Amino acid sequence: ESAPDHFVLKMENGLLEGFKIGLIEGFCDIVGADVEIERRNGDYHVSWVIQEETPAPSRWALFVNATRLPFLTATLVPVLLGAVIAWDDGFVFNLGLFLLTLLGASLFHLGTNVMNDYFDHTSGVDEANLTPTPFSGGSRLVQRGLVEPRSLRNLAWGFYTGGTLVGLLLLALTGPGLLIFGLAGFLLGFLYTAPPIRLIHRGLGEIAVGLGFGPVMLLGAYWVQTQELSAAAWYVSIPVGILIAAVLYINEIPDRMWDEKAGKRTLVTRVSPEVSIIGYATLIGAAYLSILVGVALGVMPVATLLGLLTIPMVWRAYKALRRHHAYAYRLIPANATTVFAHLYTGLLLTAGYVVTGVIARL
Repeated sequence: ESAPDHFVLKMENGLLEGFKIGLIEGFCDIVGADVEIERRNGDYHVSWVIQEETPAPSRWALFVNATRLPFLTATLVPVLLGAVIAWDDGFVFNLGLFLLTLLGASLFHLGTNVMNDYFDHTSGVDEANLTPTPFSGGSRLVQRGLVEPRSLRNLAWGFYTGGTLVGLLLLALTGPGLLIFGLAGFLLGFLYTAPPIRLIHRGLGEIAVGLGFGPVMLLGAYWVQTQELSAAAWYVSIPVGILIAAVLYINEIPDRMWDEKAGKRTLVTRVSPEVSIIGYATLIGAAYLSILVGVALGVMPVATLLGLLTIPMVWRAYKALRRHHAYAYRLIPANATTVFAHLYTGLLLTAGYVVTGVIARL
């Protein structure tokens, strides 16, 4: 339910109480509103007022919003999983190399987030969006006059420079093979919204994100630990990549109308709303099916079936999507649940490999 100064969110079970409140407050901060939140019978009644002049957020708040810092879980999962699979394969876990890999990948990820925000501004996409949420519509920092566009661009190149320096150090420590993964990851991220390629404008965003945060990052992390490639590690990157693609996919749904007006032809804008719901179910189903098939074929250890424990989460997200696909604010819990499903599934897969490795070493 919504009105110009009031809306009601029906949160799905399973989300932490503090996260629910933070999610709403984060949204209101993005649009520059004063907010009062009251819980009634499990729902959150949000009264908000847009102020003509709002207090300037702190530098830290600007940094978090500009970089989408909480979404670094998309980097943590493949890097951690790749390193743990290498350990399970009998290689010595090198903590220093793991931390350098995580740092370098995170810097490139943050650079990509900021650069995408910059290009979505220059293309007019974010200006066209009138219903931003914490998961869609950009950071809104430029639109609110809090940050100059060139500052975003410079910050992005700063992250890219830092990531490159870490990458060069890793190249010196592990050999030139890592260069392939580094270049592939950078190009997939940068060309995601950079003209003239603009992968997401061509309906290729899910493929780019799935590859970048799936095979490229996971195999890169595995390579750093082993200087080898692994068919098993490549297979495990499939469910990880599909799940992060599902995160992007469901985050595009609230932006459908605005993206169409701005000429941003995402995958979601190319199909009907009904088909887009089927598309989400297909992505989620493929991710979990790939885990089952991997275990059945012996490519993944039996303990990785732990990853299936998150199926109830995505089922709730799917039901919420069916009910609320046309309402950006009501869809927020489904967006959040999909993010957490990716994180928890990745951590449970990692736990499965740890359990398998420990048992093998007894």
